[in-house]
Amino acid sequence: MKGDANFAERPEMAHLMNYMRIFSFLSVPLMGSLPSVGFPYLILTLLIPMVIQGLWLSILTGVMVSCLQSFILQRAPVRRWLKIAPRVEQKVKPPTMMDSMQYAKTWYLNKRNGIIAAQAQGAKAQRKSR
Repeated sequence: MKGDANFAERPEMAHLMNYMRIFSFLSVPLMGSLPSVGFPYLILTLLIPMVIQGLWLSILTGVMVSCLQSFILQRAPVRRWLKIAPRVEQKVKPPTMMDSMQYAKTWYLNKRNGIIAAQAQGAKAQRKSR
């Protein structure tokens, strides 16, 4: 889909992508502590451990093959050989994590100052109406 990652028109989207990377990384311990399926999972692991091991092996294999496919299809010679359009480099450099943190801080302070100003204006209007 063309234009999905158009950071020139909407730079906040690049920062949002950085935040999603951070939150997905931080959610790994939480997801690891959740029970998988509960009782049926326990029964299957006790009765048929090879099925579960095969399932994990299948998932791991699928992830590894998908990563390898992505890596190979990004190479220019492979793309030419398969007659896939060349990769288009982004015109705008994506922000670093520090840029995203600075953006979040500035956004928060601007919102906070806007709320404080609106409250002060509301209080001033209320005093005038008395």
